[in-house]
Amino acid sequence: MEPLHVTTARAAEIVGIGYEGLRSQLKRGLLKNVGTLAPFYGPKAEAKALYAKRWTWSKFSVPDLCLMRLAKILMDAGCSFEVANDIASSEELWRWFAHAEIGDELFLTVLPDANSFCLYRPDEYPLITQDHARYEHAIILVSLAAIYADVSVAAAAPDDVAATDTVDAAVIEALCALLAQEEGIEIADLLARLEDLFERPRDKALSDLLAERRKPWKVLADEVLPVADFLRMRGETDGRIRFPRDDSPYDARIHLGDGQWRRIEVTGALSRAHIMLAGAERDKPVKAGFLGLPDQAPPEAYAAALKRPRVMHSRRGVEMQVEAGLRAALAKKDEPGKYDGGTLLISVPLMRLPDDRWDEMAEGLASEAADLPFDEIYAIDDRKVPPRILKLK
Repeated sequence: MEPLHVTTARAAEIVGIGYEGLRSQLKRGLLKNVGTLAPFYGPKAEAKALYAKRWTWSKFSVPDLCLMRLAKILMDAGCSFEVANDIASSEELWRWFAHAEIGDELFLTVLPDANSFCLYRPDEYPLITQDHARYEHAIILVSLAAIYADVSVAAAAPDDVAATDTVDAAVIEALCALLAQEEGIEIADLLARLEDLFERPRDKALSDLLAERRKPWKVLADEVLPVADFLRMRGETDGRIRFPRDDSPYDARIHLGDGQWRRIEVTGALSRAHIMLAGAERDKPVKAGFLGLPDQAPPEAYAAALKRPRVMHSRRGVEMQVEAGLRAALAKKDEPGKYDGGTLLISVPLMRLPDDRWDEMAEGLASEAADLPFDEIYAIDDRKVPPRILKLK
């Protein structure tokens, strides 16, 4: 039988630590080298304490998940990360979880102050009290069978969004439906699911539709991806988020507790040019990067621009078009009767230019942005890695 594995997003959900929290702990060396083959060294080479780079892994086994859950339990009980990690990185524990079955039992006692642990079989359970009778500090008692049963059942449960390896329209639509639910999902879970979505293979036709921001990608490309990249760059990964599919103002809402939601409206600048260019450049080995037309330009202007040979744009010319696009986007959202507070996020292509003046441009737009009915306004180019963000208000 093929060993069961889950994605990073699913692992974070099962362990109960949150996606960003799990990745952070993996980068700190969570589980060290346990369950992996030791590297080979020459006869005179010095061995190094290299930890497995689990933060680069895309799949995790049930023993991995059990040990991660154990580390979380110990830290919740007051152990430091170092103490919990030393115990969870035990090869003896990994082997037990790797061969365990439902109904097996093994008890773990941890002495946090002594950085030590002991294992007891069910028939040795009475010895736990006897062995620790004179120990004057707190003792942590854990049932490894309970961890294994909970984790193995959770890992075997189907994940409706990430049920297949290949991305198709059904997978994207399922994710959009999940994001529209009334209760929303954890922001960290959203980021994990998006990362997993773009790591998985998809056919060329679906990639072309993504470039052109057409269905089934439209909601993700126009709203979800800019908001997700914005929140990730700002380190705002706590709380729940939803993207309601209705006609109400604001595209995204973040739950702040006590029934309060932070609202985010997303709009685009020069987005029509980007979509038209992506369609026209499909299958071309060398693609143009900038069309230089505003969203409100007539169809004839777009038709003529798409027929002309590739042209070189001056830095100032690109900056003027982007600035004009941002001004148009601000004017389009200047509706005090419709919007009241919250965040306006403008998705715009900020070209990589030598000695660009994007920050100066943002300062120049501050006076116009100040009059809009939003608490804060940002421009973002989420096509860049990492995304470029400009604060306008």
